[in-house]
Amino acid sequence: MNPMSIETEVKEACLKHFDLVGISPAQRPKTFEKYEEWLSLGRHGGLKYLERHREKKGDPQQLLQDAQSWISLFFRYDTNEPLSRDIVHHGTGWIARYARGTDYHELLRKKLDAIVSELQLLLPDAKFRTSVDIEPVMERDVAQQSGLGWIGKNTCLINQDLGSFGFLAEILTDAKLTSDKPAVDHCGTCTKCLDACPTGALIAPHSLDARLCISTWTIELNKEMPEVVARNLGNNLFGCDICQDVCPWNQKARKRQPPGVSQESGIVSLQDIIDDEPDKLKNRFAQSSLSRAKPEQLKRTAQILLSSSSTKLK
Repeated sequence: MNPMSIETEVKEACLKHFDLVGISPAQRPKTFEKYEEWLSLGRHGGLKYLERHREKKGDPQQLLQDAQSWISLFFRYDTNEPLSRDIVHHGTGWIARYARGTDYHELLRKKLDAIVSELQLLLPDAKFRTSVDIEPVMERDVAQQSGLGWIGKNTCLINQDLGSFGFLAEILTDAKLTSDKPAVDHCGTCTKCLDACPTGALIAPHSLDARLCISTWTIELNKEMPEVVARNLGNNLFGCDICQDVCPWNQKARKRQPPGVSQESGIVSLQDIIDDEPDKLKNRFAQSSLSRAKPEQLKRTAQILLSSSSTKLK
């Protein structure tokens, strides 16, 4: 019997905790020049941390000395609920699927720690650095180069079997591992995500203008919303799933695969959000990804939704 390769052993350790794993060289991201252009055009809007991370995102050696390989991981999430645009109840708001329940950063970090403990036994002389999405890593680029999927026209990482409702995580190591083949783009001529975006944030295939994105304004920024965003919020209180909901690859994945981990309902009462005291609201969402939005920000969005004709039954 032939012994397993170290790459096979590494992947087996990862697949105990994640749905997909792939390996790619620790090199300058293929899409880094496009990322720099995107920043120079100001399409990151008020997300200033993206500018601060620029240099490190272009050079894995700044994250781990002598870095050789990326181990890229995908963990699927979804719900049993209908698509977000099919749920239109007056007085309710939608929480994007990824933000349900316990903050996914906590979930993924525990999984990554467990994997590294096992990898350290397989590669005792190797160094490792783990990453969830708050680290300066162009994780969709890494995932595509590792063969997990392609960066779709909606800028999400799409896998042919599991779709795009998945969290990405990475392990950077100075161990030299054999790489997988990069994934091939399968979006074809489809433009459903671009056509469905209510604010026109998807300004071109593979190009998002964060200044127009519902997720940016309902998650990241506690400022007065541009009129085009406020007018087209739909029922989105925190985040937006629309460009993923309409993607044919997600619809195929939903028919083939059972739901992922995100089983809590994403439908909440807008009046409850408005009426809750700030401290109570903060405690209510303290353990979830909704904690990224300040209570006054959630209240602001809920008030816009409640007063907008976009939340009324047609």
